[in-house]
Amino acid sequence: MYNSVTIFKGATLLDISLIMLGAGNSSRFELPVKKQWLRIGSDPLWLFATKNLSNFYTFKEIIVVSKECKYMSKFAPNYKFVDGGKTRQDSLKNALELVSSEFVLVSDIARPCISSELFHKIIEAAAQADCVVPALKIADTAYLGENAIDREKVKLIQTPQLSRTALLKKALSSGEIYTDDSSAMRAIGASVWHILGDEMARKITFKEDLSKISALTSLISCFSTSKQTARYGAFGSISFIWVLLSFCDLASAIKISFLPKFIRLEISSSLSSFSFISFKISFSS
Repeated sequence: MYNSVTIFKGATLLDISLIMLGAGNSSRFELPVKKQWLRIGSDPLWLFATKNLSNFYTFKEIIVVSKECKYMSKFAPNYKFVDGGKTRQDSLKNALELVSSEFVLVSDIARPCISSELFHKIIEAAAQADCVVPALKIADTAYLGENAIDREKVKLIQTPQLSRTALLKKALSSGEIYTDDSSAMRAIGASVWHILGDEMARKITFKEDLSKISALTSLISCFSTSKQTARYGAFGSISFIWVLLSFCDLASAIKISFLPKFIRLEISSSLSSFSFISFKISFSS
């Protein structure tokens, strides 16, 4: 039934490509840096999230959607990069043009902490439907407009989502706009299977989301890709911070601001060069 490509630990691997969507403008993030360029350890968030999923599986292709493809490709020359469109759907359609595998797994770079357990539950459910989707239940009372609704019927849809490639391409070929793969697949009559999602797969949309993902609070840094300014910030209670600026201008001025549980290091420059700078800052919160 499936186009298997290899055997690993007694299980047949499906023919799957990975698409990571990361072309958004971070307009709701409200920090002076796109969330794509938050740093987790020494990696920008988009790379950390992609590596995280690629550690779980041997994908046929890994495709990252961005508006900074040329620059991102310097970090991961083995990945494929494709320009993002005006909408999520346009971006996904651009990426799907590079996909020839039977299945495609679509995720967001803003979900960097997807667990191995969730990933494998998705893969293991591939035989259940044309599209496999993680979803969370809600515990609070829910309203639609002015009317309370049955919360048992409400699901919070997450990614990654696993779809049959041919059907997903067909689903997105209509003029309708969809905010996720499963709704597009359902619209053409494809079957959709929900599995229980994971709080760790929470999407980083607002700056407050950073403190809600426990795996990120130990070390998060953020800086812009601007040739004029690189910014660093750290959230959480930690005893030291390593600031790894693998690309930045030579500093002509350095400014450090201390706020509760937050440090920002701002480096302004008028000189452009490729350099590696490491700072260690100690503090207690």
